[in-house]
Amino acid sequence: LTFVILYGLAKYGTSGMAYLINTFLSPLLIFPLLARLNRKQLSNIVKLIAYLILINSLLALVEYALQNRFVDVEFSSFSHFRSTALMTHPLNNALITVSVAIKN
Repeated sequence: LTFVILYGLAKYGTSGMAYLINTFLSPLLIFPLLARLNRKQLSNIVKLIAYLILINSLLALVEYALQNRFVDVEFSSFSHFRSTALMTHPLNNALITVSVAIKN
């Protein structure tokens, strides 16, 4: 991780380094917060995440039925319409939805 940060800073400067915060730092900051919660609070968070993913999946179904995206995306080179919902990419939707489905 340190090598990636130093390489990115040396090659590109600080531009384009924000993904490191989103990818590595944010999850590390969440762990201490989750460790302080009791089981009921953790259960409520899991339920909230499941409901948010359900809403996202329903939004993707509506997008597919209407053949129109609600969130603009940068790609449009598919031979057929793909719903993106709030995750802005069909593969992100699939990965996150299946991980929640496996958990439950």
